[in-house]
Amino acid sequence: MAQSVRPRLQSEDRREIIDIIDSLRSQGISRYVDLPQIIVSFQEVKISIIAGSDRTDGEREKLSALNPRTDGLDLSKVIDDATEVMGLAGTDKVFCTDILHVEISSPKQPHLTLVDLPGLFLASNKDQSVEDAKLIESLVLSYMSQPRSIVLVVLSAKSEFVLQRVTQRAREKDPNGSCTLGLITNPDTLDQGSESEKAYVEPAQNKDVEFRLRWHVLRNRDFSMRNATIAERDEAEREFFSKGVWTSLSPSHLGVGALRGRLSEALHDRIVVHLSRVLNDIQSRTMDCKSALER
Repeated sequence: MAQSVRPRLQSEDRREIIDIIDSLRSQGISRYVDLPQIIVSFQEVKISIIAGSDRTDGEREKLSALNPRTDGLDLSKVIDDATEVMGLAGTDKVFCTDILHVEISSPKQPHLTLVDLPGLFLASNKDQSVEDAKLIESLVLSYMSQPRSIVLVVLSAKSEFVLQRVTQRAREKDPNGSCTLGLITNPDTLDQGSESEKAYVEPAQNKDVEFRLRWHVLRNRDFSMRNATIAERDEAEREFFSKGVWTSLSPSHLGVGALRGRLSEALHDRIVVHLSRVLNDIQSRTMDCKSALER
């Protein structure tokens, strides 16, 4: 991301308005009021589990007991602990409705709230059952149905564009494309000049499948770069997008740095549009609770 853009993205007013929503979310308000969010560096990382609505009081207490902190982004041990507490370890159960909440604090990071959902799938295997597929689809669609959220639709170029159901689901929930941003990954797996490459370049240009927030393209680490540093990974991405058909796209729609800025700005704008309605909803819910207590 260009240095001239960063101060604007990290401005005090932007930080404060997103912090307001984050503080409401930390108090559990999102259980009752739809809060703006985006649905997909070393610093302090705070972890907790938000219990699913199908949990008993005893299970909720057990889940809330997991509250570790780590000073890095190696979350593997935390995820293992959460998997055990959620009751997924050592069982055939792969998914649940609980939410692993990770809060990353750093003055140098964009102000974002992301909900990373499991990917939709159709075919079952030894790790994912037909019941799992139904659970995931229900979970994903429930988030997509929240009108104040921004949906980040992630498509891997390793699969044919027309076969990826998440695009269809996003268009069903957001027919005007007003709150959806498309993200294409693994573009380096496409053969240069091929029809499959063209099938992804056109959406990236916001043709065929149009979203008001448009599209973005990322080059992921491949196996050969599994041990590369972040700087090396970013340089490889810049080199890839500096040639071929991808040069036809705006630099602001390419690469991880530009994506951070776009997401931060989109979330801020979404909050500004819906903040007064959020506050009205909170006031209305508060009055309902007071009335119920007075009966």
